[in-house]
Amino acid sequence: MKCFYFVLLLILFSGCANLNSLQGGKTLPKETFEITPIVGLGTFEEAENFYEDRNEFAAIPNCGLRVKYGFTDKIDAGVIADLSTNFGLTGKYHVLGKKNSKFNSSIGIDFGANLIVFSYGALLYYYSVPLYFSYDFKRTFSVYLTPRYINNSGHRVISRTNSNSSNDISLNRATISYGVLFGKNNKFGVEVSNNSKNLLVPTQLAIGYNIIF
Repeated sequence: MKCFYFVLLLILFSGCANLNSLQGGKTLPKETFEITPIVGLGTFEEAENFYEDRNEFAAIPNCGLRVKYGFTDKIDAGVIADLSTNFGLTGKYHVLGKKNSKFNSSIGIDFGANLIVFSYGALLYYYSVPLYFSYDFKRTFSVYLTPRYINNSGHRVISRTNSNSSNDISLNRATISYGVLFGKNNKFGVEVSNNSKNLLVPTQLAIGYNIIF
């Protein structure tokens, strides 16, 4: 029955992922839901403005919601959406450690697209491959690190006659997120992300609360 409700959520959300991690290297137990409200604030780097030949940086607060389901003890997957109209799918596979071990690692894959750029005659989408590492000092406290490869791509569906910029963009880069999780079952997380070209510079702060049922 839980699996049926999860599939229904997939249909309703039709899929996304903002790139906050706020999770460790473990996957969800089988037949378990997790809901995570997320609030982030920071600097987001645009790949390229579709209609102007320049890069721009903007400090934008954003809120999102992630819903995941444990299909097996090693695989969970879900959907994520945020107020900047990103929607996507996220999945995770547990590769190192055991559920009761202190160190755990998983590999993930995310796909997503942004809806608001359709009003500008463009299609903007991404995919990413994160690696999740975490260490549990106690059952109620853990630290984590999430390096990630990401590709942002875009295509102008409707051309602008006065624009000389290319119809297509593609940006490949690496990012790093790291943070702490507090709590026994439901976990509160605080995360810092380095999303710019200089991975030594923090660019975003996010908080979230993982609710498991």
